Amino acid sequence: MPTQQGVSCSCTQCGPPAYKRPKSAVVGSILASVMKRGDYEADTFGFVSENPEGHAVLHFDTEQSRYDHHVSVRKAMARAGTNTHPGWFHSYSLTDVLVEVRVAAISTAMVE
Repeated sequence: MPTQQGVSCSCTQCGPPAYKRPKSAVVGSILASVMKRGDYEADTFGFVSENPEGHAVLHFDTEQSRYDHHVSVRKAMARAGTNTHPGWFHSYSLTDVLVEVRVAAISTAMVE
């Protein structure tokens, strides 16, 4: 995605390609279903999940810039009706990381 002075642009002229937007919305809906608390009617496109035992949920973003990753997680939190994510939810932006390092980081995170 083009940037201006290091800030991602999301306007229609230089925003993500049209095929990327639905994928991001679906991922955001899945994340919202994970973060939803109680009986809140979250906007999750019908995705439903539960984590009653509080197991770690890991989300790795390997495509979006760090800024866009942050924005997408914040949007998922808004969909879930919360300002904070659960302590067991961990999301990482690995876009700027070499593939070999990504694999090692994901493997390590899954073991810990």
